[in-house]
Amino acid sequence: MSFFLGFIISIGFYPLFYVLNRPKEKWRRIALLAVVILGRPLCLLWEISNLRQVEIHFGLISGAIILDLLTLFACVILGENRLKGFVTAAFVFSISTVAQVPVIYFFALVVQPLLPSPYLVEVSVQIPRLHYFGVFITNIIITCCCFIAFRWLRITQNNPPLKQTVFYCIFSVSFSIVFSFWFIEIAAIASIPYLSTAFFGILLLGMLLMSFYLITKQFSLCEKCEKIEHSQKTLASEYKQFLKNLSRRELEVIEAVLAGNISYKEISEKLNISVNTVKTHLKNIYQITDVSSITALTVLFQGYSQSHPKITPEITPKSP
Repeated sequence: MSFFLGFIISIGFYPLFYVLNRPKEKWRRIALLAVVILGRPLCLLWEISNLRQVEIHFGLISGAIILDLLTLFACVILGENRLKGFVTAAFVFSISTVAQVPVIYFFALVVQPLLPSPYLVEVSVQIPRLHYFGVFITNIIITCCCFIAFRWLRITQNNPPLKQTVFYCIFSVSFSIVFSFWFIEIAAIASIPYLSTAFFGILLLGMLLMSFYLITKQFSLCEKCEKIEHSQKTLASEYKQFLKNLSRRELEVIEAVLAGNISYKEISEKLNISVNTVKTHLKNIYQITDVSSITALTVLFQGYSQSHPKITPEITPKSP
């Protein structure tokens, strides 16, 4: 039963760690698939078997956290993209740690008043079906969060910024670890209403989802910036090769076209030359650049006046 419940989370792990980050090498691909399918079920099997001790203690919580981290770290190392893998692993770890809180306290709110023991953990050991039901609901929540994360991560860049990646991973992992131990201490020494604690857990889940959405959104914006920069560099490399073959006046004609003067008359008025002279310059420009219209010329030289000098010292101007 424990293994089956853990397998539910593996359904969410599959698109996150395998589909998004599948390695090219066959042995790594097989190993990653094995970790994705078997890692979390084995961790959950260990956790539930240790709950028979009835008492939740520091060692049990620490062991569960270490097992989760090792499993997720293996997914990152075996994957194709380590940075994106670390972001994914940090999110999964934080969601897995916090998702159980609202389920536990909603469960306690409904069930515990009907049971003889005041200790929910003891009741879960005495009536394992109730405990398994709670774990089932928790795993469903985690799996749904994984599919949401998969949808957001698909549109992010493959190489996210290193500083933002490190900051998010530290924030997410430390947030969930601190909360885990705080939750155990508060549950032991304080009496907090179940409903309030359940809604507090939902708020924490929302905070983690929002932080993950913002970081993936930032990665998407950075990707758009990179695409724009790459496009500009590509355009620059396309027209830069023609600059040395164009005269000063021909460059002025191109600048007039880029300024929005698309007819012969407008260009002639802008440069104070005749229409025939404009046609002659454009004919020479077309021959040099291998374009056939003012529209194509505008596309080719997009961004010219902002990036390059009007003329280089080696160019000998032609007579208009």
